[in-house]
Amino acid sequence: MYSNIKKILFILLIVSIKQIQSQNLFLPINNESNYYYDRAMSNSENAHSSIKPFIIREISEITSDTSNYSIANKKLYNENLILSNNKKLKINPIITYIGDINSTQNEYYSNFVYGADITYNIAKKLSFGARLFNSHSSFASGISNAIDSTHIIPHFGKYDKKTNDIYSYFTSIGYASYSPSKYFNFQLGNDKNFLGNGYRSLQLSDNSNFTPSLKGSLKIWKIKYIVLYSLLKDIDSEVNFKDLNKKYNVIHYLSWNINKRFNLNLFEAVVWNNGDTTFSRGYDVNYLNPIIFYRPIEFSIGSPDNVIMGAGYKLRIFKKANLYGQITLDEFKLSELKAKTGWWANKYAYQLGFKAFDLFNVKGLYSQLEYNYARPFIYSHFSSLESFGNYFQPLAHPIGANFNEYITILKYRKNRITYNLKVIYAKYGTNKDTINVGQNIHLPNSISTNIYGNYTLQGNLHNLFYSDINVNYLVNPKSKTYIQVGIKSRNISSDTNINNDLFFYFGIVTKLYNNDIVYY
Repeated sequence: MYSNIKKILFILLIVSIKQIQSQNLFLPINNESNYYYDRAMSNSENAHSSIKPFIIREISEITSDTSNYSIANKKLYNENLILSNNKKLKINPIITYIGDINSTQNEYYSNFVYGADITYNIAKKLSFGARLFNSHSSFASGISNAIDSTHIIPHFGKYDKKTNDIYSYFTSIGYASYSPSKYFNFQLGNDKNFLGNGYRSLQLSDNSNFTPSLKGSLKIWKIKYIVLYSLLKDIDSEVNFKDLNKKYNVIHYLSWNINKRFNLNLFEAVVWNNGDTTFSRGYDVNYLNPIIFYRPIEFSIGSPDNVIMGAGYKLRIFKKANLYGQITLDEFKLSELKAKTGWWANKYAYQLGFKAFDLFNVKGLYSQLEYNYARPFIYSHFSSLESFGNYFQPLAHPIGANFNEYITILKYRKNRITYNLKVIYAKYGTNKDTINVGQNIHLPNSISTNIYGNYTLQGNLHNLFYSDINVNYLVNPKSKTYIQVGIKSRNISSDTNINNDLFFYFGIVTKLYNNDIVYY
C-alpha cells in the first residue's frame, strides 16, 4: 500500500507548470454525469453521443459547462484540490467509502478507495490524464467465490492480495491525447471505451477491465470515425481459470449524422489469439488496415478469427426525446434462420431504447426505457482466446449471451441533488446437464454444443429482478464527489435455487467509472 502511495506522490512532484490551455482531455465514462452531456447532444445537429468517453473539446462546442454546475467560492464544493496558476495542472482526490448492509443475510460489505485524478496539459495539442487508486473491497459470498476461482475483480482485474474477506488491488489508468488539428485526435493509454446510446452496449461497453489501447478518431463534416487497437488478456478456459493470455482486438466505428434528427452508425470488430507455447502468432499486420470492413481480409487469411459486425441508430422524435438501438451479428445464415431449426451459429443480438429529457416539461426529469436481447453463443468462438471478452468478462453485455433484459431508469436532478430509480428485469439461461447452452462466451462453442434445436433462454433458466433507489448529493463537480444513500434489492430464481437480498447502502463516492451489478 505504501509503495503505491509513493508512486502517486512521485508523479505529482515531477509534473512541471507552464502557461497553456488545452481541451484534448476525455471525460470519464460515468452514467451519473454523462447523461447531462447526452442531453445537450440530443439538441445538437452534429454531435456523436454514441462514442464514449467524450472529448472535452467536442463537448465545449455544445456547452461551455463541463462541470455541470455554477462556480462557488469554496474549494471543498466547487474547485479543484490543486490547480496551477496557469490552469495547466489539475489534481483532485479519489475517495470512496461505501457501506452495504445486507439485511436479508445480516452481513456488511464495504468498498474503500483512495487515490488521485491528475490531468496535465503538456502543450496546446497534447494532454495527459491519469487516475491512480487503491481499493479494499468485500463482496457477497457468490461474488467472492467467483473471484477466488479466477482472481479477477469484476470490472477491474487481478487483485493483489486477500486478507480475511477484504480484497486489495491497485488500479492505474492513464492516457496521452494528441490533437494535431480540430479534425483528428489520437489517444494512447490504458482506459475504457463505450459504443452506443444505451445504458448497455451490445457492441463495446465498459463492463470489463481497463485495456491498453491506441485510438484514432476523425471528425469531419457530419461524420466521426474511430479506429481502436487494443491488447486484451483472458483466461484459457480449456486449461485453467487463473492464468491470463494475450489476445488482440481491433474495432472500426463510423457515426454519421444523416440529418438533424437521424444518426446511423456502423460497427466492426475482430479478436484473434496471440498463439500458444508451440506457436506464437503475435500481432497480425493484416488488421492494421484502418478502413472498414474487415470481413474480406478475414476471409483471405482463412477465417481463423472472431469477426463481429453491427449497426446502430438514434432518432430524435421530439425536441427532447430519442429512439435508439443496435443490432450485432456474429455468425449468420439466412437459410438456416428461415428453416427455424435452431442452428447454433445464427448468432445475433439487438437493442431497442427510448430516452426523454425534461419529461412532461419538468426540468431535470429524465427517463430511459431499454430492451436488450442476445441469442445463444454470440461473442463466443473456437476458444476463449478468440471470444469477445477480456479478463473473463464480456466486452459487451455483462450477462454474456442467451438472455433478454428490460431496463427502466428515472432520474430527477434539482441543483446538486439527484434522485435515481433503476429497475432491471432479466432472464438468462446457464449450462445444464454439462450441455453448453451458449451463455458463457468464454466456453468454446464446439464443446458440448447442440448443432440444432437451440433457442434463447435455453438451459437452467434464471429470472433476475433488480431495483435500486438512491439519492445523491454532489459535493464537488470538479472531483465528481458525491454523498450517496440508497436501498437496492436483488431477487434471483433459477431451476435449482432462489436467492433474495435487500441492501441498504450509504457513503461518499468519487464517480469516475460505472460499477454495475454482477450476474453471479
